[in-house]
Amino acid sequence: MIKVLLVDDQKLFINSLKVVLESIRPDIRIVKICYDGTTAVEYCRHHEPDIVLMDVMMPGMDGVRATEELLRLYPELKIIMLTTFDEDLYVQKALDLGAKGYLLKDMLPEELSAAIDTVMGGAVSMSPSVVKKLLVKKNPPDSPAWFNELTRKEWEVLRLISQGYDNREIAEEAHLARQTVKNYVSSIYEKLDVRDRMQVMRLCINLELFDD
Repeated sequence: MIKVLLVDDQKLFINSLKVVLESIRPDIRIVKICYDGTTAVEYCRHHEPDIVLMDVMMPGMDGVRATEELLRLYPELKIIMLTTFDEDLYVQKALDLGAKGYLLKDMLPEELSAAIDTVMGGAVSMSPSVVKKLLVKKNPPDSPAWFNELTRKEWEVLRLISQGYDNREIAEEAHLARQTVKNYVSSIYEKLDVRDRMQVMRLCINLELFDD
């Protein structure tokens, strides 16, 4: 069972989310609903959820402060931020702190279910439609050393990573085996000297590699 802690001050929304998640995922158990960050931190001091779905804006201790405190105490805890808005500096800070996802509350239940699996698998999950809005553009530096080292397939995988696709989605989109995608991703990480998808996406935005 995947033990999930829900944290949101919108009581109707979060209780409805509990019902939906447990109805579509028999392997998920909602262990607790908290309506503020302080209660969530206190709960985790005595219990060990596998994943936390955390609202950003809450009275008292908001989601970002709660995320900072929880990840200071439990660095391996997986936290997904939930928000109504696709441009949110608070969420950017939470991701910098170590949160593993950024999802809009109007997403489909199936998308949230897939995001939970992605994060439980060790990857970052973000709504593809908000990746560019979330990551702040900067003036692109000179082309880095790795710019011409990527193969054609690695460029294709890099483009999909920059759009928020996980390995399963990349495999389907690029018609590749999942292990092959994993190998390409590892090679890309090594060549770009990064350690996770968030760094890859920031780099692509900063270099304006895949602007329309």
